[in-house]
Amino acid sequence: MPDCNTSKIINWKKNVMPIIKERLVLLNNYGIIPTLKTIFYSLVILNVIPNSNNYYKYLSKYTKHARVNGELPIDCFADQNLPRITNSLNEFGNAKEYVQKIVSYLERISANSSIQEYQFNNKDNKSSSDIEIWVEKNTLSFTFHNLLKNYDINIVSNKGMDTTKFINKNLNRLKQSLKDNKKVHIRYFGNFDLFSDNIDTIIKNNIQDFNLNIDFKKIAIIEDQMRKFHLPENPNPEIIRKLDKNLRKDFFISKYGRLFQIELESLQAYAPERFKSIIIDSVSNILNKNKKYENIKNINLMV
Repeated sequence: MPDCNTSKIINWKKNVMPIIKERLVLLNNYGIIPTLKTIFYSLVILNVIPNSNNYYKYLSKYTKHARVNGELPIDCFADQNLPRITNSLNEFGNAKEYVQKIVSYLERISANSSIQEYQFNNKDNKSSSDIEIWVEKNTLSFTFHNLLKNYDINIVSNKGMDTTKFINKNLNRLKQSLKDNKKVHIRYFGNFDLFSDNIDTIIKNNIQDFNLNIDFKKIAIIEDQMRKFHLPENPNPEIIRKLDKNLRKDFFISKYGRLFQIELESLQAYAPERFKSIIIDSVSNILNKNKKYENIKNINLMV
């Protein structure tokens, strides 16, 4: 469906923009810094727009213009690019105000540049174990940093690297840095597709090869979440073509009937409160278990 038809079928200003604003407020209240895909899947789940790649493209153009003219905050999406001035300045209203918005945005990004991969320290949460969150998409790491800022953890995001290279790179890093046989807990958040369907097995085999004391678990998206929440599939045909070239496609098709991808943003969009609790629980459960173990060990020492 052409973009020109997309804009005619739906009254975007009347029926779409109010929902976008409502969802931005809702997501921010849960500490979630949404991507454009998060908003797209929110609109799909609410039956505001179809789950179509053309609608996603038009949403990108529509929100870009809305950010330029001030109807939406210029920094409302984690994966945004700065809108470029390609037409007359009249399109943007007050050009001086627009430039000031960009300057403010750049200052904020510069001040928070270290957020991409940073270890937060909280002395109250120190334990005999290390905790790492591995995030498949770098743009989603902003939400993880925001929700887990009070915990002593390392958030590692995959910045476009091949999944196998990403795994080996970080296991090598851990092998070099681990001391005193300290146990590491890795919690993985990523899409559901043939690349990550058996990621638990892949990583656990690698962990054995590296002889590391690591507890690995994929938290989302997993099959149970996909089915429970009826999460929408990625409508981008390029993704299906990419999946179709993978050697594991026959195994995936035999298991699920066809090729598809469920993006992590779909769970973020469908159940933001649940998404928040899943992230926090993935860390607090480990800390509570370790604290209980330490208390039992101390009691035994006293006896």
